[in-house]
Amino acid sequence: MLNIFLDLDQTVYKSINRFISIYNKTYDKCAIASKVRKWDLSDQCEFEYVGEIEGIFARGDFYEDIELFEGSIEVINKLKKEHSIKFVSIGTCNNVINKIRATNLLFPDVSQIMLIKNSNMFGKEDIDMRNSILLDDHSANLISSNAEYKILFEPHSYRMEYNESWKGLVVKNWKEFEELVDKIERGEL
Repeated sequence: MLNIFLDLDQTVYKSINRFISIYNKTYDKCAIASKVRKWDLSDQCEFEYVGEIEGIFARGDFYEDIELFEGSIEVINKLKKEHSIKFVSIGTCNNVINKIRATNLLFPDVSQIMLIKNSNMFGKEDIDMRNSILLDDHSANLISSNAEYKILFEPHSYRMEYNESWKGLVVKNWKEFEELVDKIERGEL
């Protein structure tokens, strides 16, 4: 049995798409989610202060009707039959409360959801992931973890600006992640 830690935003949930949708409606803008390359969305969104960004992520309806990456539910449900699945994510207090609710509805039998309060810093070094797998969309979170297998989830045809220096394992979708987990389990990696 493997211990598998999974990030949520931009790994399970299509958070950028949801954010841009709310931003466009709220500010009467025409930002395009597929053109976002920066972590703070500043290449598509204009804000007077950082609190506006956090405000959108903290909305009570942020995770309502949010799109999921194709295959995420199926692969997670399959993996949890044989492995220990734990969700780990970063957010503000209101964001993590809403994220817990949404995640518990999707995966009621996953017993561990570890959330880190956002301090405008990246990193998941406070969580012991020794002898584990971490799947995350942000290379800084992978670099800071002590996971044995650090896998970048990058489902785009391009590299996000904040991941340009990542030289480790990369998967483009959940099927690739499942195949990589199988290789790890068989000792082929």
